[in-house]
Amino acid sequence: FNQLYYHRGEDLGAIPDKLDVGAWMDGQVTRSPLPTGNIGSNSIAIKNKNGLEFYFSHCNTESIDTGILVGRQVKKGQHVAKTGMTWNGQKSQNNDPHLHTEIDYNGYQISTYPYFVEAYFRKYDDKVLAVAGGYRFANVGDSIELDATRSVCRDNEKIVSYQWKLHNGEIINKPIIKVKYESAGYYSEELIVTTENGDVDK
Repeated sequence: FNQLYYHRGEDLGAIPDKLDVGAWMDGQVTRSPLPTGNIGSNSIAIKNKNGLEFYFSHCNTESIDTGILVGRQVKKGQHVAKTGMTWNGQKSQNNDPHLHTEIDYNGYQISTYPYFVEAYFRKYDDKVLAVAGGYRFANVGDSIELDATRSVCRDNEKIVSYQWKLHNGEIINKPIIKVKYESAGYYSEELIVTTENGDVDK
């Protein structure tokens, strides 16, 4: 498992230099590319008094607030930077610009996924979120696992149906399936999740 995944955070697709990035909590800056400039993925880390440390990566140097220096204190919600595309010391994420986020607690990585789901449900009225994962890559004839089990609903709801509508017209009614593609190309599969109250997301 650890050999397959290079981080436990989430990558949020974002237009470079357009969206504001704020501090998640009060804390001290423990990592910053400033004042010298681009360092790898331009990671910014802020650690609170309880040992919880969160990271942002890929912000472009010129958009990072000049006060984001190692040792400085920041407040929850304080502007830190804007989304960017810096990787490997340069603006090289031309095909995949995103904001990487990660949480560390005393040396252990914590999934950011539950925090994003909670934040989403606080802001929007959706009852259920169908989560099918991201892109998958395979050789022709190899199996790919499609997993809908990260789909989530509100506390007063319960998911009762997972349905996959595949590119070839096949319909499979279970959360985890395996598919094979017999010719090279790009394929898109549809996941439909339904709750016992009849709420649906695709």
